[in-house]
Amino acid sequence: MRQLEEAYQQASAGHGQVILVSGEPGIGKTRLLEAFITRLQNRALILKGAGRPGSQTLPFQPIVEALRSILDFGLRIADRKSKIRNPKSEISPVWLSEVTRLLPELRTRYPDLPPPLPAESEEARTRLFEALCQLALGLAAGPLPVLLCLDDLHWADPTTLEWLAYLGGRLQGRRLLVLATFLDEEADTLSKLRQALGRSGALAECKLTGLDTTEVLRLLNGLLGPALSRAKGQQRGNACDRPLLAERLQSVTGGNPFFLLETVRLLAEVGRISEKSERLADLPLPDTVRAAVHARLARLSGRARQVLEAAAVLGSSFGFDLVCLTAGRGEMETLDSLEALVAKHLLVECDGAYQFHHEFTMTAVYGALGYWRRRLLHRRAGEALEKLHPDDTASLAWHFERGEQPAKAARYALQAGNNASRVFAYAEAGAFFARALRL
Repeated sequence: MRQLEEAYQQASAGHGQVILVSGEPGIGKTRLLEAFITRLQNRALILKGAGRPGSQTLPFQPIVEALRSILDFGLRIADRKSKIRNPKSEISPVWLSEVTRLLPELRTRYPDLPPPLPAESEEARTRLFEALCQLALGLAAGPLPVLLCLDDLHWADPTTLEWLAYLGGRLQGRRLLVLATFLDEEADTLSKLRQALGRSGALAECKLTGLDTTEVLRLLNGLLGPALSRAKGQQRGNACDRPLLAERLQSVTGGNPFFLLETVRLLAEVGRISEKSERLADLPLPDTVRAAVHARLARLSGRARQVLEAAAVLGSSFGFDLVCLTAGRGEMETLDSLEALVAKHLLVECDGAYQFHHEFTMTAVYGALGYWRRRLLHRRAGEALEKLHPDDTASLAWHFERGEQPAKAARYALQAGNNASRVFAYAEAGAFFARALRL
């Protein structure tokens, strides 16, 4: 956190940079990002987006998500100048009109914008890069520094990574801090971006590591309350030896916070958190977080497990209507199940949507699905998206392909390729067209 705070102070003084936070799954990258956002809530203009599994062929997806969130906010408070200036006043209408290729709602809000300038495809692509850059830098010229947060950057499309490299060369003298996270096992995906940012002098990196035994003990005390030498009513020698438990947990989990929390929750659920000291070495601690997650899933009702399986097929974030249709349950049954899953800390509810508490939970649930169940749920997800989000062609292609509906998958892949071509994301368009031909 100290490194991030120092980077923000530098950005506030006009020394913008890009910080890439890496680590293994569950190490706390997203939690660090969210904690930093909370700390800067009233001190910076925060733009937040994220890469999603399966979205590597969806051009500019994390950037569009980030800009859309702040533009919506800005439009709601456009006349409260002490908070944020109207984005239109920050950049030329010519640049803003180029951004409408990705954010068409801008044209609804600002009907007097000119149409994007016609140009050869490569020139138009460069102009779109510059327009996005002008918008980000224009926002940074406002009363507050800008914090652009991009979680799970390893899931981002190649065009997004190219644009970030382009932006990195423009950060000197700007009050803009880019903070992104990625899995260290996916470092190769970001190798070109890191090289480009390194050449421009805009890159700083932060690698998260596991907790040591002392920190694990502190975490245990925070979760379980003050340590007592003897619990009230316990027989002598039957109290939990927390230092030994902390040592055992650190050894098994490597200090990974998610592994730790899942394991402690499992032990608490089965009533084994207070073992005799001599039995700690024989605790049924899972070797991997997958084992910990599956042990917790086994305690769910069949209905809650079914809704969770539908959620795992949909991805890390989803809405109520979408998971309801995919699971094939009634509204009240789905709602009861979602509430139970939130209470079990498997899902969290945020801004009217649901998401997995951790990506590993989603991976474990999805990996446990049998062939026929996985195929059926993907087909249902595709059919639900056709009703609720028919313009999400990339997701439709993905679900119908995995649902073994090749005709529909090919049709939506072709549409997604055409959409990508219209914003000059040729690598992504080529991938969609190749998929359509293969299907």
